[in-house]
Amino acid sequence: MNKKHPVLGIYITEEPSLTANLYGIDPKLAKQFEPLRKKIYNPENKKILDELILLIEKYPDAPMLKNYLSVAYSKRGMNEKAYEVNNLLVAQHPGYLFGKLNLANQCADDEKYELIPEILGEDMDIKSLFPDRDTFHVGEVTAFLKIQVRYYIGIDDLENAEKKLALMKEI
Repeated sequence: MNKKHPVLGIYITEEPSLTANLYGIDPKLAKQFEPLRKKIYNPENKKILDELILLIEKYPDAPMLKNYLSVAYSKRGMNEKAYEVNNLLVAQHPGYLFGKLNLANQCADDEKYELIPEILGEDMDIKSLFPDRDTFHVGEVTAFLKIQVRYYIGIDDLENAEKKLALMKEI
């Protein structure tokens, strides 16, 4: 799937190497991403935290690894550590979408909905937020739509929440 979406005006792909290519990630490291993701979502796996920290030391320019560490902390109920890592991620890689999405989700968790448009742009449009990109991974698009749904529910705009949810289901 790599066709232009009629509503969003962007190309959506399932190609897993898209973001790795955007950030110039070493192919050897990129091959580790899927196994790492599986370990992150297994809360019994405590070793993944140390593994990710070592990888971040080795590959400090790979924002995905910091995102994985933030998610790993969150999945283990260590939210303060997750927020700390994500704040570092956003500071070091301000153009990394998942860092922004994590920050927006943190605002939703804290019921600070008014801050979300400051993070995702006033029009909350993925193309406006990243005007130099035409193609986005399906995971990026659905995660962006998910935070929009949370935002609209949080501000009691159920009509727009339903529209974004329908769009997410379609994609």
